[in-house]
Amino acid sequence: MFIFIFSILRSGFAQDVSLELQKPPTLNESRISDLWMQQPDDVQIGFGTSSVRYPQQLPPSGHFSDTWKVRGWKNEKVNTQFLVWSKEGVKNFNRLLSDLKGDNGRTIGIDAFFTGSVQYVITDEFRDGCGYRKGADFDSSLVADIIRTDLFSSSVAPMNTQPVWLWIQIPVDAAPGLYKGELTVLADGRDHKLKIELTVIDRTLPFSKNRSFQLDL
Repeated sequence: MFIFIFSILRSGFAQDVSLELQKPPTLNESRISDLWMQQPDDVQIGFGTSSVRYPQQLPPSGHFSDTWKVRGWKNEKVNTQFLVWSKEGVKNFNRLLSDLKGDNGRTIGIDAFFTGSVQYVITDEFRDGCGYRKGADFDSSLVADIIRTDLFSSSVAPMNTQPVWLWIQIPVDAAPGLYKGELTVLADGRDHKLKIELTVIDRTLPFSKNRSFQLDL
């Protein structure tokens, strides 16, 4: 009986933690403005992570880098996000990618790259979930959801964050080794250079039609 009750309590605690992760803390306009005023005056650009939905109205938090270091099997797709944010806004930004050149003399061309601007939608999906909650607190949330692969140039409103999804489909015939290239983000006429370092491992991911097990979430 003790173990059963303990399990229920742990489950409830996990749900509470999940709720905290689902809904960002409510900040008033004054606090949001203060956070943006602490940002540098010029446009900020850097690699984030693929595992975070970055709020649009807040300056991003966490670790950001000018280099994306990633490892993957042949025929695997690897992902990340880079972010553009500015308290003054950006009228126009675009991105250019270069081939990845390997230390083995081989090249992974830019046709292996895909990018998509992350778009935000209003959702009420967290309003009626499991566990105790006040529906009004979760009535609507603005969340990152859509990835627009047809948008190659965009703008960023003042005091806004714009994530861009980036993924590489590693060719099935890629030679193992370290490949390096650049991502150039053009923001209001200024170039921002980001580096990409991809290590291809000498393993091959089977094509989906040849897999004995597949899980779609």
